[in-house]
Amino acid sequence: MTLAMLLPTTLLLTSFVQAQPAVDASSMESAWQAAEKDGTPEAYLAFYKSFPQSPLIKVATGTLRGRYWRKLAMPFDSGKGPLPDGVVVTVEGMDAAKGLSLNDARRRGVIVTAPATRGSRVSTQGETFNYVYFEATGGAVVVGDQTVAPRDLLNTTVIISADGKRLLGWDTSKASEAAQPFRQSTIKAGADGNYPCGTACSAK
Repeated sequence: MTLAMLLPTTLLLTSFVQAQPAVDASSMESAWQAAEKDGTPEAYLAFYKSFPQSPLIKVATGTLRGRYWRKLAMPFDSGKGPLPDGVVVTVEGMDAAKGLSLNDARRRGVIVTAPATRGSRVSTQGETFNYVYFEATGGAVVVGDQTVAPRDLLNTTVIISADGKRLLGWDTSKASEAAQPFRQSTIKAGADGNYPCGTACSAK
């Protein structure tokens, strides 16, 4: 094949590359502000799919872990209504985490839930954090009319803030469930002394 024969193809490829539109910084900033305002994992996932190379995020593949937590009953809590609870989502080997309500965690499939029958007896393993809060690390916990158990999702695409401090969102479409969840505690205090479950279990 001669150079003359290759030249048209080369010019065509060069023109195609040059014709690709550059990322519109203004559109990216607007989309980022919208995702920040919404604050949900789905909003950040949509941002990532639109701007996968954005410097505002980091993207990795890892094990996503969902852990149920609740405040332990104390004598002075009597008669004050339901005790605070929720789910913290973390990624193996990363400090970033995200707090969710139990209902949101169940809807997003990051925790295992099942109907609880009357008189359900479960085996629960867990650890305390911040003195009066409990994290379920194994087995299950009865919460109202359901049982709640840890979930580990392998090979999850995770979206982290550029500074690595916040877990923003995830994509579990290609993830698989671990046969056994990690049995050690995952809910840790950050550098500011607060926990990812937010003000409901704040150290301050």
